[in-house]
Amino acid sequence: MLIRQVLYTIVKKPERIFFHLSRKGYFYTNKVLSLLGKLKRSPQVFALRFYRKLPESCKGFIKNNGYLKKIAGKIVKVDRGARVYVNPNLSRLQFLEELNKLQVGYVLLRWWDALPDYPDEEDMDILVKDDDFPKIEHLFVDYATDIPCDVYTVSGSHGGHYRGLPYYPPKLANDLLATREFYHELAYVPSAYMYFVSMAYHALLHKGSQSGLHGFTERSNNLEHHYVNLLGELSKSLDLNLEITAQSLWDWLLQHEYAPGRDTLTKLVDIRSELELFVDPVVCDARGGELCLFVVREKAIERGMLELYVNLITASRIDIIKLVHLSPESQKECELQLRGGKWDKGPYPISGGRPAIMIVAYDYHPKPLTDNQLKTNRWFTNRHVPETKQRCRNELEYREFKSRHFNGLHSADNEHEAWHYLELGADSELDFVKSEVDKRRARYRNVFPVKEMLSEGRRSKVELISYHGIPAIKKTFRIGCERYFERELLAAEQLATELSFIPKLLDKGDGYLILPYLENILAGLGEKESMKVIRKYRNNIYSVIKEMYSRGLAYINFTPGNIIITPEGEFFAIDYEFLQSYRQKPDDMDHAYEVKGIPEDFDGDLPAGFGYLTSDFRYIWEPYVGSWESLLKTDVITC
Repeated sequence: MLIRQVLYTIVKKPERIFFHLSRKGYFYTNKVLSLLGKLKRSPQVFALRFYRKLPESCKGFIKNNGYLKKIAGKIVKVDRGARVYVNPNLSRLQFLEELNKLQVGYVLLRWWDALPDYPDEEDMDILVKDDDFPKIEHLFVDYATDIPCDVYTVSGSHGGHYRGLPYYPPKLANDLLATREFYHELAYVPSAYMYFVSMAYHALLHKGSQSGLHGFTERSNNLEHHYVNLLGELSKSLDLNLEITAQSLWDWLLQHEYAPGRDTLTKLVDIRSELELFVDPVVCDARGGELCLFVVREKAIERGMLELYVNLITASRIDIIKLVHLSPESQKECELQLRGGKWDKGPYPISGGRPAIMIVAYDYHPKPLTDNQLKTNRWFTNRHVPETKQRCRNELEYREFKSRHFNGLHSADNEHEAWHYLELGADSELDFVKSEVDKRRARYRNVFPVKEMLSEGRRSKVELISYHGIPAIKKTFRIGCERYFERELLAAEQLATELSFIPKLLDKGDGYLILPYLENILAGLGEKESMKVIRKYRNNIYSVIKEMYSRGLAYINFTPGNIIITPEGEFFAIDYEFLQSYRQKPDDMDHAYEVKGIPEDFDGDLPAGFGYLTSDFRYIWEPYVGSWESLLKTDVITC
């Protein structure tokens, strides 16, 4: 049988061979490139591990010694972060003067009110436009000087980030730069209003409990600055009449659209756990299921990955509700509000681009994360989402060389976040999506007490229930799978009155039917034992094929896995989702689909893995009951 499939593929489907060979070629080439990259980085990794094990005194000595710091920086090439050092040949004022001469879009964030004097113990915190950072790189050196400086960029590029996140939300950062003022003709500083906004954000979300703000469970007694007093004075001067507490500042930032988006806030919580105070509790709907949302980025669309992503999401048994193409306005809003406004290349060679399409989906059977998954995916509530997202990203290993890899797919962490994404990018679709989600939850609701979940398929779920006090089987079909339901109903409601091998219908409802529970002696038997039992029922198998053929029906997916033999010896055939009428009934039973197999050009519904070469009698039944020809002998057939 394997030889037959190989020969068929070579002759009829040679493109499949080239496709699989190219996938293997990309995969193994990328593995080799990854290995070479690890070998190249191994001295850096060793040096970094060695450095981390040094006593703090030794680390301090290296940091403060310009020559050693420069050597260490060349050996261990890591992201420098926002911290840089101004060239020792420049004073603070000369440095600021250079920024002005170069016409850099910047703003000196804090402690500028005494200029031209500047506190010696303070570093300079500066926000710079992303495109302007290359203009000023020459003003910094690779070793420690007397003027440390934290340079942040709007998007967090060029190392100008805060723990991997943009320092401020895009709106806040852009408003700071747009409303800046030239203070004493020395430096650009925030306007009075934006100074309050930026300081409120900094104290609340960067400093957290170390800011001295009331409202956190724990407050530090060792304060760097008196943020409460400073914010109180600024609030009073602006006539804001705002209570300076953690909760009131958060509410104010939220009201004026300067608070971080939810997905950014959760990342800030990972840095400062006390900020969890502002995160809405992550809960799951008691009715079951979960709304999922994936964001496809521009580069993935450009590379033709959308269909692949949809297929992989569907293969994960997640139901696609709708693809939402973002309008230019929605795209801009999502770019600013989601992922903290950070849509750069990240750890990949190239950027995945801006958000372009939202895949709105629904998982009927979400599963909790494992302990290991929770270590890196704390805010997810359904492990299928990060697993599916990673599967989509990994597909590049088989399609592109490593130098062309990118992150083409982002996702909401949970249903709460998915609704937030929809509000930002497709608020006009909210009512439609809510209706579709409600329909799915209603369809899968538990009408009868469930004793055991038997299967969670891509089209239906099968449960062992208590039906008026007796055990029964309830099969419920997903939204969009109504044709499969109608076929099952046809068999159980109509054909079962004529054919004794079909279990009779007990009850039906919205997308579900209830059948009698039948104990199966085949369950738990090994393959050899099953073959021995099934061989005794050769005439029943022939009878099933004959009866279906006589009615012009093809019982597709009639396999050993879909028969039941009770302890009393009764024979039943189940699972009629793929029962279909012939467009043109074969001239004789030898050409029935259950015997001859599915035609090569068949365009109806088929189970996964079922096709031209894997559906004939020889492939499915011959190992169990012998050849079709042997069944035709009159001494065997006793119908």
